[in-house]
Amino acid sequence: MDLYVFNSHGCYIGISAAVLDPEETQKQGELIYMRPANQTEIEPPPAVVGQVAVFDIDAQVWSMQNDFRGAVYNVNEGYFEEYWLPGDLPSHLAPSAPPSNLYDWDGTAWVLNQQRELDKARAEKQQEVADLASSRCSVHMPAINSLAMIQLMEDLWPLLVSPETNPDVVAIKDIGVYAKAKYAEIASWDLATVEAYDPGTDVGFPS
Repeated sequence: MDLYVFNSHGCYIGISAAVLDPEETQKQGELIYMRPANQTEIEPPPAVVGQVAVFDIDAQVWSMQNDFRGAVYNVNEGYFEEYWLPGDLPSHLAPSAPPSNLYDWDGTAWVLNQQRELDKARAEKQQEVADLASSRCSVHMPAINSLAMIQLMEDLWPLLVSPETNPDVVAIKDIGVYAKAKYAEIASWDLATVEAYDPGTDVGFPS
């Protein structure tokens, strides 16, 4: 006779051959099998992908429940942990990690946070503007001292103090003014506009 084994949570493990109880068999004059804990004669339902058969000891019935046992992602803490209970996951656990930090868990699926996506795109495009301005300013760097250049970079190329007639200083000033304006302008654009903008081909960007 076969017995169907389940763990402490009722999850089906496998089949075990029943073992005769020699003492009871002799007493009763018929085959009597031992009844170990966490085993039943009741056959579980057929296996289903993504589910596990769970035995209810009190009701003496099997049921099929979702099976997320194993490594699951803790949404609140941001790491994987082991989970061994059958059924649906608690709200703070997900079956997988997010595709990227642009996604939020809504309790059933990872959903793209569009505002975070837009903020990231804006920041990346602003960095492109900063890199291009830095590159163009470096061409004129010999015209100013190192302290002025450091201040220029730290403050996103603010207007240089004291108007100068040196063409290199004027060029850096123009680059700084335009870059600062463009940097602020990008902060108001929608995603499509941000993604379409290429600082390198911006005809208004000073050289």
